[in-house]
Amino acid sequence: MDIDEFYVKTKNQFNRQQKFWFFALTCFNFYAPFHLIQVVFTGPPPKFNCTIGNQTFVDSCGGPGESCDSIMFDPDYPDSFVTTWSSSPCNTEVAQIVQMAFMLGVMFGALTLGPVSDAVGRKPVMIATLIGMVAFGCASSYAPALILYSILRSFVGICSAGCMISSFVLSSELVGPSVRGFCGNVFQTSFAVGIVGFSGLAFVIHNNWRMLSLACALIGVPLIFIAMCVPESPRWLYANAQASKGRATLKRLTGDVANDVEIQGPTATHHVEKLTMFKMLKLKFMLVLTQVISWFTNSVVYYALTLSAHQLGGNIYVSTCLSGLVEVPAYMITTIVIEKIGRRIPLVVAMVIAGVSCIVLVFTNGNLYVGLLGKMCIAAGFSIIYIHTSELFPTVVRNSGVGLCSSFARIGGVVASAFVGASNNQWQVISLGILAISSGLLNLTLPETLNKKLPETLDDLRSESGSYTRLLGDDEHVEEYEDEDDDSNDVEEFNRKKHNP
Repeated sequence: MDIDEFYVKTKNQFNRQQKFWFFALTCFNFYAPFHLIQVVFTGPPPKFNCTIGNQTFVDSCGGPGESCDSIMFDPDYPDSFVTTWSSSPCNTEVAQIVQMAFMLGVMFGALTLGPVSDAVGRKPVMIATLIGMVAFGCASSYAPALILYSILRSFVGICSAGCMISSFVLSSELVGPSVRGFCGNVFQTSFAVGIVGFSGLAFVIHNNWRMLSLACALIGVPLIFIAMCVPESPRWLYANAQASKGRATLKRLTGDVANDVEIQGPTATHHVEKLTMFKMLKLKFMLVLTQVISWFTNSVVYYALTLSAHQLGGNIYVSTCLSGLVEVPAYMITTIVIEKIGRRIPLVVAMVIAGVSCIVLVFTNGNLYVGLLGKMCIAAGFSIIYIHTSELFPTVVRNSGVGLCSSFARIGGVVASAFVGASNNQWQVISLGILAISSGLLNLTLPETLNKKLPETLDDLRSESGSYTRLLGDDEHVEEYEDEDDDSNDVEEFNRKKHNP
């Protein structure tokens, strides 16, 4: 039997050990927003009064070509690197450059560290990237120049992507299929809680952006030791011909019951072809294309609404905190809905409502409640697409697949960097709304994955019956289907010729 069948038949889909390590992994996602949206509090456009002659301008430097005779900053507003490295408080491009460098790093990390994790394992990548987040984060807090600060932030972005991807994939591979959707949403909820926690930390350390940046880095130190104790994915171990380590990990998770069963990893077809993302693209091009478009859209809308939350009115700390809190009910509702209805339809509905909210937001002058509705729906969509994607890609390229999609999401994050400190961006927001609606509807072309066994190999994707074997029955037994795909015959023929030349 395979890993999913083992979890189901032995009734070890979410036992005490699995719960413990799953919630330990959520700590890494809680830590992520301390870096991903750090610019909200370390580089916000300052609040100030500009005096030109006898005139005083609020948060404005007057007309084109004019310069302030004197500037008085709001002491209650966060200290910002914008005022450290810019001669004019109206120069919001400084924050946009820093966030763009960070998101470019996240994009690069998502594209490269996914395959690395598939090659060497989830755990080593997670440990290495956590160390990098702490080291580069500490270094960036002491950067003497903007260019060095931007470079160091890009390295933090690279490590952040690797940590987020490897920890999420590992969390989904440690639990059984019936709780995978629930765990995916709980995992995403930890990111929202992280936004709230980061808002609180920023409120406490609001008068020194360097100290805030250093504190964000040092929070990751205890997480490094947690990562060293987390078990490696048994699914990855079996898929990479490390059966003895895989069995030891399963025994660690489920006890001695792992000694009584024979687990088979997806290695039979490796004699015929080495599964790569290029072959995945060739086999299921439209599936991958739809996924990357949806990830890009979810990311650009999500980060645009998050990075500009303070423009919805109110205190910057309260607004950002609310933008995180509103995600919690979104994930709670999503947890129930995706287990009753499925992944595909709720994803479509969430993205469409988020798109409509963006359009309405423009015509309501940035209404706080409309903005929070849009944030809630796009957060739900982002949560669902993580789960849906991880269930669509086969095991041997799952990390690479999530990494590929995540890299396009980071392109969306780079685009969303333009919303940092920006104003008069109504047409951009309308464009985001149209994009969210259209890409949401595009997901109607994807298959449903609710209560279906994860695909293991390329043959699972080639065969309609082998791709998504449904887990049926009140007693959660597994109903097997014969894979009648012609490629299975090719495998048998290849093996016959190999052993009988």
